[in-house]
Amino acid sequence: MLTKKALGLMIGALLSGALIGGEAAAGQTLADFHSKMGGCASCHGTNAVTAASVPDDERALNAQCQTCHGSYKDIRKTGTEIDPHHSHLGDINCTSCHTAHARPKLVCNDCHTFPNKMPFADAPEGRTRRGRHRGRDEGRAARIL
Repeated sequence: MLTKKALGLMIGALLSGALIGGEAAAGQTLADFHSKMGGCASCHGTNAVTAASVPDDERALNAQCQTCHGSYKDIRKTGTEIDPHHSHLGDINCTSCHTAHARPKLVCNDCHTFPNKMPFADAPEGRTRRGRHRGRDEGRAARIL
């Protein structure tokens, strides 16, 4: 079930033209997509993001993902060959795969070879957004310059 906040964010994305054919616009990062729904605050809880407000464990960011998208149980994909949201590793951080300011990486493929297509897979690698952010690198937390 969608929360009131999630529904509002989805409507905002549709009205802003952020969705094209049900997917993100080509070349966008996850952060670009979500920023159209309320700026940095849509994920970080504030538009005044500092390096200190993004701890290495990213627990607050991951909790924010689940506020809108639901728990891992809610987003499981039945009928697929592999469901990364139902991993033998347990509940891993959303940000392990879904990097916000750079191209996402399916960490399952560090050991396996799954054909899953990641949302925002055509985002530029290591892209900076308006010169303020440095992209994530192999699971490390994004750092504010």
